[in-house]
Amino acid sequence: MQAGIMVVGRGRRRGGKCVLYIIFNIISKAFYRKPTLFLIVFSCCLTNCGILSVKDGSGKTSKTSNELIYFPYRKIDKWGFCDSNKNVLIKPIYDEVGVFAYKNIAVVKSRGKYGCINKAGDSVTSFIYSSCESFFEEKTIASVDENYGVINSHGGIVIPFIYNEIRWSGKRNNLFCVKKDNKWIVLDYNGNLISKLNYDEIQLFRDGFVGVKYESRWGVINSNGDFVIKPHYEMIRPFHMGMAVISEGKNWGFINGAGTIKIQPQFSEVQSFQLEGAWVRKGKKWGLIDSNYNLIIDYKYDQIRYFKEGKAFVEKEGKCGYVNRKGDEVISFIYDYAEDFSEGLAEVCIGKECGYIDTASKIVIAFQYEKNYGGEFHKGLAEVKQNELYGFIDKNGKVVVPIKFNTVADYNHFDSITGELIVPAEKGSKRSSFDRYGFYFNKSGTLFYDE
Repeated sequence: MQAGIMVVGRGRRRGGKCVLYIIFNIISKAFYRKPTLFLIVFSCCLTNCGILSVKDGSGKTSKTSNELIYFPYRKIDKWGFCDSNKNVLIKPIYDEVGVFAYKNIAVVKSRGKYGCINKAGDSVTSFIYSSCESFFEEKTIASVDENYGVINSHGGIVIPFIYNEIRWSGKRNNLFCVKKDNKWIVLDYNGNLISKLNYDEIQLFRDGFVGVKYESRWGVINSNGDFVIKPHYEMIRPFHMGMAVISEGKNWGFINGAGTIKIQPQFSEVQSFQLEGAWVRKGKKWGLIDSNYNLIIDYKYDQIRYFKEGKAFVEKEGKCGYVNRKGDEVISFIYDYAEDFSEGLAEVCIGKECGYIDTASKIVIAFQYEKNYGGEFHKGLAEVKQNELYGFIDKNGKVVVPIKFNTVADYNHFDSITGELIVPAEKGSKRSSFDRYGFYFNKSGTLFYDE
């Protein structure tokens, strides 16, 4: 559970509910015209009575709550769950486990098949699936042999297992795109047909739309299956700031949600719009434009990236620096490699040594590490690399997870609760099997495995 998330559980104090009832009536009469103040005072009452608590990323709970975070735990080659102190909550008897998600359901693997369990360790679905994703809301995508379908949290079939592939569009419009015999159709969240045509390919957009390829051309449909942009384009990318990227021939431009071309295809390459504008390339150089095609930053950079925390990585003449939205070069071009800013810090390298600077270009963490594509900070931790091995540090440079493991992938980040690494072989050789050698850890640096 993330920092700042409030968890409601049963209080342990006798008479707590009666006291709350009396307090509730008093407060509601006194502050019925001031709901904000009422909520603040009522929340304080809940906390004092042991019903409301706050959790942090370490998995520890306040003294007023009996909620626990279940961390995936590996013992030799079997998986179960433990608390933040490595007390076993569900015995390690599984081949694989995922984190607990919707309605405290976790996907686990046993004897070659996937199924789902609750926090009591009881099965909530049969172990019959060849693959199974974590639950999003009350449904998830699973497969039996090579056929895909959708099940609910009780194992009931929502979409039958007859498709070659299924993709979920996200919570914005809750659509399922399903593929059969090399053609795609779109279904609603309950499995009802929406699309009016069969498509060659699809793209899932985050803003309630789906990009579809029909007769070799791309267009966009809405959640009713109607075209909002007819299939006229060689390529189309998701909407950002009300504009989507389109291509005609070798040129790229921008179109709005009404299907009107706002900036004619004329660029060699483009990036999607952000609040700061859109990076566009003419020839070999990048510049920044606004939505009215006004040039904000001249075409002079060899490489660029999206703006993060008000600054964008740019490269010219083989050196890296950063610019702001006005085009001011706010961090000098002295670095041989640099990553985006995250949580106020950026990984930068001079030669083969890398460290971290703040937004004022001050060195915060000394240059002592090797270049690492997963070096961005997330929830206060960042993966670092030294002597071809990996670990995690905090924003003060303190080592939280020792730098002696293999990474699981490029851009390996700590999420809100856990991170992942792999135990290397004795001589430090790389291993890729997470199921056998991997482990999870929390923000406090507890490593949830035992060999």
